[in-house]
Amino acid sequence: MKRGDLKVKFLDILIFDTKKLKDCLEFRSENDVYGYFSDGRRLSFLLEIRLARILNAKLAHPNKGYDLIVESGELQGKWEVRTLTERVYFSPSKDVGYGRTTNKDSIDKKLSEINGYMIGDAYLFPSVPVFIIYSSDLKDYMEKILLQKVNSKVTYSQKTIQSYVQNSGN
Repeated sequence: MKRGDLKVKFLDILIFDTKKLKDCLEFRSENDVYGYFSDGRRLSFLLEIRLARILNAKLAHPNKGYDLIVESGELQGKWEVRTLTERVYFSPSKDVGYGRTTNKDSIDKKLSEINGYMIGDAYLFPSVPVFIIYSSDLKDYMEKILLQKVNSKVTYSQKTIQSYVQNSGN
């Protein structure tokens, strides 16, 4: 990786059974399942549940600043689960939405409270690759380069994240 690149670590590929999802959630077709879960807001809940099971982690209570608590091992700590569509936001969730803004202090506070982000690529549903970005690496990266900003939110495009994954050698 070149100096200044964001360090992104591959974690796993989560494969979702669209037929089972169709049947248990009573969708009319598997195409409806694809359409519904290619929306990152909807897929994020499934990612949290699957990652908790795979990592033997606990799901956080609603309204916490994180989604998972991994109690032991290399990934021990608090993690935020996000989905990557066109972009992924690293701003606190409370700062994302129409008319909301964020600032460096808000992001720094968020990064100090969690170990990092587990990010699933919603566009590749039902085979969803999951990547990890540690808070310390993101903070270091943010200090080294000018961030892309959309509506005053700290974001990275899908193309950018994918290029970092390809260059990381993971």
